[in-house]
Amino acid sequence: MDTPTTANIELNPADNKHLSNVCGPLDEHLKFIESELCVKISCRGNQFKISGSTDDINQTTELLNKLYQESQRKKNITKDYISDVIHHKHFNDTKQGNNDLEDLLSSDKKDKTISKQTHILTSKKLISPKSENQKRLIQNLFSYDINFIIGPAGTGKTFLAAAFAVQMLEHGDINRITLVRPAIEAGEKLGFLPGSLEEKINPYLRPLYDSLFDLTAPEQVNKYLEKGIIEIAPLAYMRGRTLNNSVIILDEAQNTSVAQMKMFLTRLGFNSKAIITGDISQIDLPNSTKSGLLHAHKILKPIKDLGFTYFDNHDVIRHPLLKEILKAYEDNEK
Repeated sequence: MDTPTTANIELNPADNKHLSNVCGPLDEHLKFIESELCVKISCRGNQFKISGSTDDINQTTELLNKLYQESQRKKNITKDYISDVIHHKHFNDTKQGNNDLEDLLSSDKKDKTISKQTHILTSKKLISPKSENQKRLIQNLFSYDINFIIGPAGTGKTFLAAAFAVQMLEHGDINRITLVRPAIEAGEKLGFLPGSLEEKINPYLRPLYDSLFDLTAPEQVNKYLEKGIIEIAPLAYMRGRTLNNSVIILDEAQNTSVAQMKMFLTRLGFNSKAIITGDISQIDLPNSTKSGLLHAHKILKPIKDLGFTYFDNHDVIRHPLLKEILKAYEDNEK
């Protein structure tokens, strides 16, 4: 373990607007960096004092310089952006001659070996993996036409699936995103839902909507919905369709029947990708109904051209208490 030490740096040329952008309101960004990189930061004007281990100080110095450069390029610095830079796989890689994020993205675009892709880029943000399993998932999404993502809540399954679909759409690789979810109530009886078909299914697809609004501008999402570029489809209404040039996301797949899962998988057309997400610890089907996700995993796992990614409690990236809550329930069910 490195002995704690201190270093002083200056961000030049001094500019209060750019310094404020980097530090955040009430030094919110600096506090976030402190928690992420295990350092202590104090600043006066453009002079920063960093305390911590040598490696952490070096990484913090590199990060602050990068953020200041990006601010000078009129980049609006946010905590999400800082997190993406910190967790980007090339950050602080001494083998890279240039650590500029734009250069890294350009080099990735030139790399035709898609299985090496480890980030997702939308018009609103760069999404970098927060765990090894997330990294594996991103690689699988670019490598396989059909992907199964299995794991507990809070691991980023739905978010990464939506992010991948948005990137494919924005880059012109597909021309439609289809969001599908079985209308199974999670242990509650909601009764009759008034309104149009879209209004009836909307409550079940709220998590996917939330992800889309986080990935691209809300007005763009609404425009996509109006034009049918992003389509909402209850699972029962998928029968008989063939979807070409699309990314089709089936969320909460643990609540499909065997027949429904077979029907969904056979909707895949040319130049399309299907993403199936589910949490096998939260099956809401009647006891006599076998989960289509469990059945598909059992019979399709031997097929080499399908992607399977598994998450566990270690991959949870929401509130830290969620890991302990999930573990407590698992222990109780043993």
